[in-house]
Amino acid sequence: MLNSVEPRYKIPSRRHFTDTVMPDLYKDAKEKTLKSLEKASRISLTCDAWTSVETDSCVTVTAHFISKDWRLVLHVLQTRIMYESHTGANIAELKRRVANEWKFPTSSELVFVTDNASNMVVAAQLGELVHVRCYAHTLNLASQRALRLPSVAKLLGKIRRITTPSQEIQRGAGKKTLHLASALDPRFKDLPFLSEEKRVEIFSQVAAEAVALEILYAGGGRMNLCILCFPD
Repeated sequence: MLNSVEPRYKIPSRRHFTDTVMPDLYKDAKEKTLKSLEKASRISLTCDAWTSVETDSCVTVTAHFISKDWRLVLHVLQTRIMYESHTGANIAELKRRVANEWKFPTSSELVFVTDNASNMVVAAQLGELVHVRCYAHTLNLASQRALRLPSVAKLLGKIRRITTPSQEIQRGAGKKTLHLASALDPRFKDLPFLSEEKRVEIFSQVAAEAVALEILYAGGGRMNLCILCFPD
């Protein structure tokens, strides 16, 4: 089509984009990132391994800091295929190469944030960096241990058993079925959650059908808002 509109125009080849355009874009983005990192007094580095759809084993390194105007700044420094085994020593070497390539300011305090995997812990020790374990991952491990408690496991079993009957009742009454979805994190896949759409719908029903609101004053100037009636 383009050849018909303007036959004199030559479409750039794939090699042109690979050899010229992409390197120029990368160089420009890297220079901007380096200037941004120079302004940081404290930088937290994160590192994690993942597998691509082509089953390549990749490692991504990111940098985070808070700017002087209190904005959260994030830079993805690199994503590389890692052919070596993911040992602590190999990951520590990867971190060393990243530090050399990006030339972090000597005045910056570097913190290494990772999950609780043993290889990441070893990498932090070998790299002689201040190591902070991911709070979200630690909290997830604690919650998973709590879910294995007999009393909690029994309760979750009851919740799962009432899911199907409740959907059948909704369909029998001609009402919209409440769909239960699992969390995106596969480690939470066994827990049922209402979708965001359904939570908003239920909240709207509660707000619309509540017959009275009473504002109670508690000591110390605190105001308590109480919903006195909820829908069935």
